[in-house]
Amino acid sequence: MLKRLSFFILFLVLSMFSYGQAFFYDDKYYDADILWEGGISFGLMNGITDVSENKGKGFSPGYYHLNASKSNFSAHFGILYKGTFEGRIQLTKGTIAGDDANSNSAYVRSRNLNYKSKIFEAAFVGAFHPLMLRNTETLPLLSPYVMAGLGIFSFFPQTLYEGQWVPLRRMNTEGQTSEEYPARKQYSLRALSIPLGIGVKYEYNAKFNLRLEALGRFTTSDYLDDVSTTYVDRAIFPTETQKLLSHRYEELDPNVDRTGWARGNSNNKDKFFTINLSVGYVLGRKKIPINYNPDNK
Repeated sequence: MLKRLSFFILFLVLSMFSYGQAFFYDDKYYDADILWEGGISFGLMNGITDVSENKGKGFSPGYYHLNASKSNFSAHFGILYKGTFEGRIQLTKGTIAGDDANSNSAYVRSRNLNYKSKIFEAAFVGAFHPLMLRNTETLPLLSPYVMAGLGIFSFFPQTLYEGQWVPLRRMNTEGQTSEEYPARKQYSLRALSIPLGIGVKYEYNAKFNLRLEALGRFTTSDYLDDVSTTYVDRAIFPTETQKLLSHRYEELDPNVDRTGWARGNSNNKDKFFTINLSVGYVLGRKKIPINYNPDNK
């Protein structure tokens, strides 16, 4: 088994420095079996959290509001084997946001929460290009593909309060770190993500390609918006700011007490996604010699 694995690794390494033997990319370049690519992308980022609902009566993070979309930037470097299998390291930076005012539910609107959260993600993403299985001797100009991966990301929820963006984690809005609610531990500002998505690649020329990608992330955190469980007794908070940020419905109706009521839905983890247009620069294709004659072998 070890001998076979060593032979396979040696084959891959040697193929990196060889011309593709089976076909040409065009009349100027050989298409190598293994190619490298670096690229950048820009697009929209949006979150699917408890404060991103656009419709519904309860708190279920299954919707988003298009107007809450923010910009994001991404950079990647990866490897492509025979145009079919791709793996890349990808760094993404952006922002997600939500506002109860956008909900179709009167109850959600009365909750009166809003947030934005800066996202920075590092992920490994693999891709599969199915059209290349049909014919590996010609490279399609358009190649659809599917993606899956694993990442780690940081986030930083804030809320707009009296014209200022206030960091929410230190406010312990759901009773984190309090003696009265010992089961509610402080949440981490880092979590794992599972990227899943689709894309299409356009071969502009031998050196550059364009991609359009939609990539969703399932996460292991329910606090991208600082909302997850139930309202706690406002009396546990030492400052008026904490009391209000935990019970912001009081800004609309100060006569209501929702202690113990649902503030969010802890049964569903938060999600976020990006829709990006990228430009990639390809390394590994070799120029065909000027005096090359395919008839002389």
